[in-house]
Amino acid sequence: MMLAARSIGLETCPVGFAKFVMKTPDYHLLNIPDTDMVQLAIILGYGDEHPKEHEMVDGNVFYV
Repeated sequence: MMLAARSIGLETCPVGFAKFVMKTPDYHLLNIPDTDMVQLAIILGYGDEHPKEHEMVDGNVFYV
């Protein structure tokens, strides 16, 4: 699915914690049969070809 999306110009990102989508109030809107279980979700969209550079932040790392 990710390769097919790329072939039509879409970017993708696999989301491994998607099995928790089953616990959301809108899960029923997906019309997934009770016999199936969500293991992975894939986000589809158009990538930002020229993202803005984030400002560097110092001192935001803490070691335990």
